[in-house]
Amino acid sequence: MFRRGSLDGTITGQVHVTAYQMHYGVLRGNNFELLTSLEAGRARLEDCSVEAFGGKLELRGVLWTDSGASHHPLRAQMQLLGVELPQLFALAAPLGLDVLGPDNVRGTMRAEADIQTDLGATFLPQVARTRAFVHADLRELELLDVEALTQATGMLSPRRTGHLYFEPVQADFLLDRGLVLIPELNLSSNLTDLQVSGKYGLDGRADLYVGLSPLQTLFGNNRKRVARIRSGEATQRRSRGLIYLHLHRAAGSRYQVRLFKKKDQQQQQTELREEYERLLRQPSSRTNLWPMSELVNE
Repeated sequence: MFRRGSLDGTITGQVHVTAYQMHYGVLRGNNFELLTSLEAGRARLEDCSVEAFGGKLELRGVLWTDSGASHHPLRAQMQLLGVELPQLFALAAPLGLDVLGPDNVRGTMRAEADIQTDLGATFLPQVARTRAFVHADLRELELLDVEALTQATGMLSPRRTGHLYFEPVQADFLLDRGLVLIPELNLSSNLTDLQVSGKYGLDGRADLYVGLSPLQTLFGNNRKRVARIRSGEATQRRSRGLIYLHLHRAAGSRYQVRLFKKKDQQQQQTELREEYERLLRQPSSRTNLWPMSELVNE
């Protein structure tokens, strides 16, 4: 039931929408369902789900409707369940993002994200006005011909570094208006253990710090370890004497790689962690639902 009114927030009621196929920008999905409660000045998304990327997306949150035709602030919690990474990263090119492509990654992801964005006149998110905290669980991860990794291990042949297999990993990221902050990401691959921190822009600019083990790179890429990782039997090896590399590039350019002292890396990581925590605590100008740290710590 609806009460009559205008679209400026004076309509109240409930909307239930289902569709076998759904198109939203570049996103394509099936079995779409939306349950929304309309209130004064906002729409409460009680339940929104769609099958996409080989898995399922679920979203709940609040969309404010009283900020004009070009601004629709949204605060939402999203779950990605069993998503196929190649299908997810296939969106990179249509969106104009300089990140991994579908040929560079394999595996599945389960993730939870707390998102704050602003939908424009076409009701699509604006990257420059989007922030999100993401906790991801990656399984059967493989990376193929990733430029940052091949340049970081430039002393080895591409045959050894071009296809890496990883043990399951959990990771936290923070997206801040087109810039991804990685406070600490620990990976165990068939080639070497990796410790990654830094920033990566969706336009391709990067400021990354990568720790790797020279001994493991010399003896690590063997068939038995690949088989153990793929079967789920592998366990993380003890890292032996990581060296640290600084990978930096501007958008559209090649990486510049240089050795980085562990002491300097620790200082950089401390500064990055402080920035990460500060952004999590930063309040919203729109709603008291922020800071994100309240959700992260629940």
